[in-house]
Amino acid sequence: MRSKGLRVDSIGGDFVVERVKATDDPSSVGPVDAIVFATKAWQIPEAAAKAKPATKSEVNIASFAFMPAKVTAAAGKPLTFVNTDDTPHQITVANGPRSEVFLRGQRASITLDKAGEYSYICGLHPSMKGTIEVK
Repeated sequence: MRSKGLRVDSIGGDFVVERVKATDDPSSVGPVDAIVFATKAWQIPEAAAKAKPATKSEVNIASFAFMPAKVTAAAGKPLTFVNTDDTPHQITVANGPRSEVFLRGQRASITLDKAGEYSYICGLHPSMKGTIEVK
């Protein structure tokens, strides 16, 4: 698929999907329009765990972007960031907490105690920006 794309044979007409990103780590893909998910029967539990979507209390980091960029969190509850990039990141909240630097596959959490809207960036890549609404 990586070299020739994904060929789809259909009664509505055959076609090839170019630029297919094939991986054994779904968390590394980032935002997409569609996903074709295939696995061997004995790998279903592991594959399903990796394909689990982020919860409202998680923000994924992929392709140097926070997803979602604007998130709602509960006051006093941890908000977890999951790094799926190949590079380290650090969460820095304006006038607030800063996480440790964390690598691919690692998580970092921050907790904000007061309701309000907070801007944050990656301390290592300041062009990465997001907003947390704390309720």
